[in-house]
Amino acid sequence: MSKQDNTLAGVTTSNNSSNRRKDNINEKIAELLQLIPERFFADLGEKNTGTKDGRPNKGQILSRAVDYISWLQGEIDSRNRREVQLTLALEAQQLQLQQQQQHDSVQHESESQHNRHTVAEEMLAQIGVGPLAEQN
Repeated sequence: MSKQDNTLAGVTTSNNSSNRRKDNINEKIAELLQLIPERFFADLGEKNTGTKDGRPNKGQILSRAVDYISWLQGEIDSRNRREVQLTLALEAQQLQLQQQQQHDSVQHESESQHNRHTVAEEMLAQIGVGPLAEQN
């Protein structure tokens, strides 16, 4: 193989890897275009498209992908904040419910103790003597 043949083989190999790299980039940009909602391209209009078929050009696709990712991050942040607010509100309601249940339990116990009488008081009441005699 001559020196010229080696140089041509190197150029061909270089062209092949360059073409594969370009194809890969173009494929991934086409995938991005499919992932980005159409509303992110609504403001481009017909005049601003960089392709003959009226589709967004690579730069516009990449720019809108950045916009979309930023929007998604904002949505995630907003939903995370809402989740924290709802969790705190739920915990506060659970605490309030527990406190109410404890209060009701203490009040019921107090009322029960207030209505309790000793065996002696009850026996005396049966023969008409003592404070409970009037209730019977």
